[in-house]
Amino acid sequence: MKIDDELKTSPQLNRWRPTVGITPKITDAELITLAVMQSLLGYHKEAR
Repeated sequence: MKIDDELKTSPQLNRWRPTVGITPKITDAELITLAVMQSLLGYHKEAR
């Protein structure tokens, strides 16, 4: 996937995460994809 490849080649784009703590349930690429789709569909508020 293009987003996964971009995040791997540009580590400065990744968010900082502590080494110990809660592990994420979805990847950064999945989160970006969901945000883009939400915007394209016109859902600009999280409540919807």
